[in-house]
Amino acid sequence: MFLEKVKIPEDAGVNSAVVLEFFNLMKEMGVENHGFVIIKDEKIALENYTAPFGPQYAHSCFSVSKGLISTAVAYAIEDGTMSLDTPILKYYPEYEEYAKKEPRNAKITIRDLLLMSSGKKCKFVKDMTKGNYADDWIKYKFRKDNNFMYSNDDVYMIAKAITRIYKCSIIDFLMPRLFEPLGIERPFWETTIEGVEAGATGLYLKTMDLAKIAYCYACDGMWDGKQVIPKEWTQIAGQYYVDLPPYYNTSKKYGYFFWGDPNGDYRFDGMYGQWAIVLKKYNAAVVFNDSSCNVQAFIDEMWKYFPRAFIEKSDGSKIEELQALLKKNEEFEVPKADRSPNEKEFEGKYKLHSIYKIGDAFNQPVSMMPMVDNGTMPQHSKKSMDKLDIKFTDTSIVLNWSEGEEINTIEIGLDGTIKESNTILGTFPFKTVSYGQWLDENKLEVIIRFIETPVSRKMVLKFKKNKIKIKVTSIPTVKEFVFGYIGEVSIKPTPFVKAMLTPVLKVLEPTLTYKRVKE
Repeated sequence: MFLEKVKIPEDAGVNSAVVLEFFNLMKEMGVENHGFVIIKDEKIALENYTAPFGPQYAHSCFSVSKGLISTAVAYAIEDGTMSLDTPILKYYPEYEEYAKKEPRNAKITIRDLLLMSSGKKCKFVKDMTKGNYADDWIKYKFRKDNNFMYSNDDVYMIAKAITRIYKCSIIDFLMPRLFEPLGIERPFWETTIEGVEAGATGLYLKTMDLAKIAYCYACDGMWDGKQVIPKEWTQIAGQYYVDLPPYYNTSKKYGYFFWGDPNGDYRFDGMYGQWAIVLKKYNAAVVFNDSSCNVQAFIDEMWKYFPRAFIEKSDGSKIEELQALLKKNEEFEVPKADRSPNEKEFEGKYKLHSIYKIGDAFNQPVSMMPMVDNGTMPQHSKKSMDKLDIKFTDTSIVLNWSEGEEINTIEIGLDGTIKESNTILGTFPFKTVSYGQWLDENKLEVIIRFIETPVSRKMVLKFKKNKIKIKVTSIPTVKEFVFGYIGEVSIKPTPFVKAMLTPVLKVLEPTLTYKRVKE
């Protein structure tokens, strides 16, 4: 049977002791593992999820999405509708005037975009919710050279071009070519206000589905005896093509939206720790989703375990210990405390009265979605969490709130269980699993996990007469996110710069004041 799931990793030639060391490493480094899959020699050597995450949930891929746009290019090249040397403006005739004013625009090819070497002064951090990405891109000025510069806009230019060529979405384009042959249900991909997939980010895949794609790449594009991804593309997409800036430490090589690895293979990767490692030499793929901003320290350690787990012979001494750890991962204890006797007094409708509401005017509303994730969404709400309606049940608190025109309800378990809810934020659907506990009679802590993302929202509600003060925190925090990733898009900040930024970032974790509305 293709992709048979084996009982122990050793049955697929994987060393349990090395895998155990890796799981212990993640724990020591504070890396929150969500899902982990190893496929080798047509066998699922390991599949494990840390509760409350599970195989049924898709997971945001962030920049892993770029690898799927790269794959789409492979199909377009195979069809003859595109080539690496095709000028991108072939698909954007409306920008002919810009090519006349600045001839370098006409020289930018698909290859240049795949290597993020368009020469454009693109903005990595920007408001992604306004206007036309392509319009932004064509108006960017050129840098002095065409060296590598990480750019989500370069990716979008290719994605939109493919939708124009085939007159369909990227998802529809990939369904019969990639997803259906691999047995992957139709995934979700965030779109711009134009209805085009964001391209560089915004794709959601189950961990096993991402593992299938990575393993297909590892097998030269073959899947169960059929050629699914063009063979040549799997061989050239991860090769070394462009020098990376000196401040890039996570990788020194870059291919066609793939990062080169020390062992000579390549990977998809995404923010917070979405990893899909293609190990052609070992006919293997290692895929895991986690939540961590300490990317550099983690990746420095990660290569000590893969492909080592496929090289070192196992004596089987750590199999039971690994199995016990994996079983423990699947268990989840929810905190439980005595209920407040004042709950009925706290029920009712409340309205936001906070200085943070001024953020609405700058298109930076305070959302239930943590800022560290919300900032990458190509659409988001235009108004802050405004009206709250709070009710208590025998087992939970039910929180109903509005963000502009979007009205949502989340149930939060207070009885030692988690509650799952469906929400719409920024026009996109999300699932949450939530739980909470009373810290004292007037202070309630709730954790809202956006289970399809690496982020969570911690809220401490302090009730006082006809007022609620809510301390809102992202998990990971805004500070952890900024200091963890700023070095990947610019020179790493000095201690002085960090000290200056810290109070500013603290302000971005707001305390909101809500006042009761008379009914």
